[in-house]
Amino acid sequence: MNENFDKILKWRTPVLWVVALFLAAISFLEFSSSDSMDREVEKLAGTIHKRQQILETFAQKAIEIPDSIFVELPDLPEDMAIYKFCSDTLQSWVNQLPIANDDIDFFPFGYTLNHLTSRGVSNTPLANIASFEQYLSLGSAWYIVNTYTKGHVTLVAALLVQTDFPSDNTILKSEINPNLSLGKRLSIVPVTQDESYILKGKNGGVLFSVLKNLPSNRGEEGSSLRWFSLFFMIAALFSDLQSRKRIKQFFIALIGLTIIRFIALYFADNVGGNIELFSPNLYADFGLFGSMADLLINHIYVFLSMLGLFMVRKSFALTFLKAKPLKKRIMRIVFILIPLLIIAYIHISLRSLILNSNIVLELYKIDQITIYTVLS
Repeated sequence: MNENFDKILKWRTPVLWVVALFLAAISFLEFSSSDSMDREVEKLAGTIHKRQQILETFAQKAIEIPDSIFVELPDLPEDMAIYKFCSDTLQSWVNQLPIANDDIDFFPFGYTLNHLTSRGVSNTPLANIASFEQYLSLGSAWYIVNTYTKGHVTLVAALLVQTDFPSDNTILKSEINPNLSLGKRLSIVPVTQDESYILKGKNGGVLFSVLKNLPSNRGEEGSSLRWFSLFFMIAALFSDLQSRKRIKQFFIALIGLTIIRFIALYFADNVGGNIELFSPNLYADFGLFGSMADLLINHIYVFLSMLGLFMVRKSFALTFLKAKPLKKRIMRIVFILIPLLIIAYIHISLRSLILNSNIVLELYKIDQITIYTVLS
C-alpha cells in the first residue's frame, strides 16, 4: 500500500501540469448550444408564469376588498407592486413603482402646456397600460404589467423584470430580477426578431426577447477555468520544488511564478468592473496596483516567492558556507536587501490602499470591516 502511494506521489508533478494544461485548453472552448438556450428560456418562461400567477392571486384579493378599506397585503413579494384606483383616483397601493406620477389618465392640455420641458412622451406612464399583459418601462425599471377591472375599480399589477438605471454604481446597479434565476450570459430586451427568443406571458401575450450576451472580451466565458489552470500551475511548480529542494529548482519556480503573475494581471485587466474585486469603485491606483485584484496578485506573488526561498533555505546555507569570499559578500547583501525590500513593499501597498480605496483598515470600526479589510 505504501509503495503504491509513493509511486503516486512521484507522478504528482506531471499530473498537476496535465490538469493545468487541460483546464487552460478547454477554457477556450464553447460549450453552449441551441438546446441549452431553449431549456434556459423555457425555464425562465415557467418561472415568470408562476410569479404572474402569484401576482394575479394577490390582485384578485385586492380587488375584492371594499373601496373604504386600504389594501394591505403583507405577504406580497418585494418584486411585485399593486395599485388600486377608484375611477381615476389612487385608493391604495402595496409596494411602489419608480414613477413620479401615478395617474392612470392623461393630463389635460393645460397641464401639458406648463410642462413643455418634459422629455417624456407622457408624464403619466400608467395611462399607457392596456387591459392585457405588457412589458413596459416604468421609471428606472421594466415590469410585466396587467390591469384588472371591476365596476369603477381598476387595479394595476406589476412584476419587476429588471432595473435600468442611466448609470451604474455600487448603490444603484442595473440588474435582472434575481427571483427569475436567469443566467448571466443572457439578457432581456424589448421584442426583436434578430436571433432572439421571444417570451410570452401566462395569458399568451408577447412580452420581451431573450438574447445571448456576447463576451466583452474574447474567451471571457472560460475565465474561471483559466484561474484554476493558474492555480494548478503554481501547485506543479511547488510540487517539483518540494521533491527537489535545490537552488536551480527555486529559480525555475521563481521564473514560473513571475510568468504566472503577468498572465494573472492580464486576466484581471480583461475581467472588467462587473465584479467588485476588479472594480475601480473599490480600489484603483496605477502601475503595480491597478485594482484590488492586482494588489492581491502581487501579494500572493511575494508570499509564494518567500515561501519558495524558505523551502530551499538549507541549500542556500550550504552554498553560502562553501562559497568564496566575494560570493559570500554578494549573497549576504542579497539576504539583507530581501527583508528591506519587503518592508518597502508593505509600506507602498498600505499607503496606496489608504489613499486610493474605500476599504476600512481601522480595526476598531467593527461594523465597517469587510472581507477586503482582511485581504488587505
